[in-house]
Amino acid sequence: MNRLNDKVIIVTGSTSGIGIGIAKLCAKEAAHVVITGRNVERGQKVVDDIIKDSGDAWFHSFDLTSREAMHSLIVDVAEKYGKIDVLINNAAGMGMKDGRVDELSLDEFNAVVTTDLGGTFNMIKEVLPYLLKNEKGGNIINIGSMASVGGDVGTIAYACAKSGVDKLTEYVACMYGSKGIRCNCVRPGLIVTPQNEARIP
Repeated sequence: MNRLNDKVIIVTGSTSGIGIGIAKLCAKEAAHVVITGRNVERGQKVVDDIIKDSGDAWFHSFDLTSREAMHSLIVDVAEKYGKIDVLINNAAGMGMKDGRVDELSLDEFNAVVTTDLGGTFNMIKEVLPYLLKNEKGGNIINIGSMASVGGDVGTIAYACAKSGVDKLTEYVACMYGSKGIRCNCVRPGLIVTPQNEARIP
């Protein structure tokens, strides 16, 4: 279980749900994992669980709506570990208002797209200079959604944002692949977590 030995991996939104699972798996594969989120207590709990299981993890506060927080995260991780190998863009503003076209205002729609798509774009923009410094390049993994490839009866802003993440992934892969940077998107289907289980029939 050493496939990620000594890799420095940032997992955004890793204080809940899918993010915790991603972070713990990376730690099991011997990576140095940076846990991020707004809730310090939950973040430290994930770190403690990983360390208890003989892994290595560190918590850094993070807010997907703040460019300053993104910049601080990247700079601090690079300073602590001396490099960044992988960015996993998992954080998303699922808690924001979303729904049907006739229910949403343009401002509400834009808020979701700005957070989920714009946040992913900004994180990639922040980490690229550090990945480009690596002799062996690096990896960007965007967590998309099956919502981007099929219609549904609601959450249109989220679906449109994740469709944008699909295309952003393709363009980043094309633009930076020759420089040793891979960019891929993983599209999970519905996964029941403590954050959404009350809404799942």
